[in-house]
Amino acid sequence: MSASFWGALIIKLREEQQLSQRSLSVLANVNRATLRRMETGAALGEVVYLERLLNTLGYELDAFQSDNRPRDLPDAYRTPERRSKLAVSRILSLDLT
Repeated sequence: MSASFWGALIIKLREEQQLSQRSLSVLANVNRATLRRMETGAALGEVVYLERLLNTLGYELDAFQSDNRPRDLPDAYRTPERRSKLAVSRILSLDLT
């Protein structure tokens, strides 16, 4: 996935949570200039930064690497892996245009 995809995704999730770049950078412990470059697509940044940002926004980067087939499980059996799959489904359905 390209830098512009990740940048658009971070912007969308940040704005949904009504966070400024400054707030998100502080919460995620990522330099604001790095966040700005990532959001504009000028740079992807290191994976550790992307992971920190997504975790702060309530998502897991690992979810993008897992198998995304839906499974119908009762609520009592929902695991972190299941939550990751649901998160990736929601993220991939976002309109980032």
